Amino acid sequence: LLRASAGLYSELDGPEARIPVGFSTIGRVVERRKISINNDVRNDGESVNAEWLKHEEVTSSGIYPLLIGDRVVGVLAVYGKQPFSEAVASELALASKVFAQFINRKQSEEKLRLAQDELSRYTGKLEKLTEERTSSLREVVQQMEEFSYTISHDLRAPVRAMQGYANALLEDYGEKLDQTGREYLERISRSGDRMDRMIREV
Repeated sequence: LLRASAGLYSELDGPEARIPVGFSTIGRVVERRKISINNDVRNDGESVNAEWLKHEEVTSSGIYPLLIGDRVVGVLAVYGKQPFSEAVASELALASKVFAQFINRKQSEEKLRLAQDELSRYTGKLEKLTEERTSSLREVVQQMEEFSYTISHDLRAPVRAMQGYANALLEDYGEKLDQTGREYLERISRSGDRMDRMIREV
């Protein structure tokens, strides 16, 4: 469907406000993508608003498809009370090309605006999701740090106790132990030192 209004006829809700493609001269111009110049428009029986043509004493029409490549972006329909000369028809053809480019540019700008709006919404959602994931990650890291601290604290206590008892035995009863017994206690103490370092590095 085509939406149209021009010059003396400017009603958007009149008979020619919405014209099916292929119906009447305007619709067939779109379908065929070819210019139509008619200098006896009241007698061709093609117009959907013959009463308006008669009332306004319109005798001629120039219907131009607004083309971008092979795509129709609109129609320029011009009516006159005098026959269209070749010069006028040529000027209207040139004007139709300018209008087509203008419409195409406006459509492209609208598509770009919609794309930018969509990108902006997507970016907003992505930023929100990133913030949520970052916040969640911070919580996990904090929980891991708290867990590591708790484990480290809980593990170091028995290790320190083991080292303390081993050292106490060496100091208080070392002379009463044979060489093998003292080596066992020294190994326990050294192993406790290594384990304590490992726990601190967790």
